[in-house]
Amino acid sequence: MRLAALAELAQLVKLDKQKTMLQNKTALITGASRGIGRAIAQLYAKNGCHVAFTDLSHDENVVSLIQEIESHGVK
Repeated sequence: MRLAALAELAQLVKLDKQKTMLQNKTALITGASRGIGRAIAQLYAKNGCHVAFTDLSHDENVVSLIQEIESHGVK
């Protein structure tokens, strides 16, 4: 489901325009460690947006998302 959500989001907004719109911005995403929230956080980070997120638990999903976000050169 995560990949389907990401693909659907990418179709709604052209990636080139989205990258320009998201660079050096900050987004707050709730429920980002799983599902649609995670896919959005990944897409935003990939396009240069800093990501702040919340989740109900602090588990390996949260840790891996932090590492992935930072690998794109954003916070």
